[in-house]
Amino acid sequence: MTGLSNPIPHAVMIISIALLLLATVNAHGSEKPFYSDKARGWFWREIIPTSPPELKKTTPEPIKSPSDSKPSAESNTPPAPLSTAWFRSELPNYRDRAIDDPTPQNIHHYFALQRILMDKAHRFTEAAHEVVLSDPTLDENRRRPITTFGAHEANRMAREATEEALQIIALRCGILFAFRSDCRYCDLEAPLIRGLEIRHQIKVIPLSLDGKPLPLGHYPSFRSDHGEAESLGIRTTPAVFLLEPPHRIVPIAEGLVALEELTQRILTMAHRDGYLSDDLWTKTQGELPVATPSLGDALALPHQGPSTAP
Repeated sequence: MTGLSNPIPHAVMIISIALLLLATVNAHGSEKPFYSDKARGWFWREIIPTSPPELKKTTPEPIKSPSDSKPSAESNTPPAPLSTAWFRSELPNYRDRAIDDPTPQNIHHYFALQRILMDKAHRFTEAAHEVVLSDPTLDENRRRPITTFGAHEANRMAREATEEALQIIALRCGILFAFRSDCRYCDLEAPLIRGLEIRHQIKVIPLSLDGKPLPLGHYPSFRSDHGEAESLGIRTTPAVFLLEPPHRIVPIAEGLVALEELTQRILTMAHRDGYLSDDLWTKTQGELPVATPSLGDALALPHQGPSTAP
């Protein structure tokens, strides 16, 4: 018969092609066959995405100071026995031991060490007193006398300086006095404000927050509040403010304040804002204006007298 003279080689070729296709399918069994994934279209080259590399978590190293990299020998040296550093670290241990176990020996050790420390403090006090007496720049007696009669004179000078300072303030500033008719403390503060007004001619502007006068009749002519209290942030009465025309308002006090404290606050704010000189401000505090030592003067050793040859 023609065409079928040798059918075996043709069958072998067909079986080989089938086995090859089967091996390909088994090799990519986990993947979707290309011919069944026609929705993706045709590509000359398909890029398969890869997972990003795993990032390792690193802990930032702490910043080291120069002192950490080079340990000093002093930090490793224990303090000398009975030195101030030794007492600072060891005396609490002896105290705790005496409290936890109050044997005669533990108590004796603690009080003996405490006695040594008190003697060291006493020697320091005596030496410091001698140094202060030998250097006038360290002696507080030149700022304000320590003696009783000297302190009385300093107080008299402070009162005179305060009178002068308040006269200067009265030329530039006034006082805003805010009150309420139902505030009993306002009735007590009003005479003090009135005394400053009469004695030092300080202009006072009374402001009634509820539009009513004080029960005891102080400041019958007043202004009613029209939002000033809210703009000034007044929460308590009586309230006192220092006024500098045209727009500067400085809070002085809220609540009942004694005359001496009220005057001191007015002086403090006036000095801060430059109305009073440093010398006059110092005099109002009962002190004498003295020069403060510079850094070089403070670190320089005072003259110790003539040296003697050994």
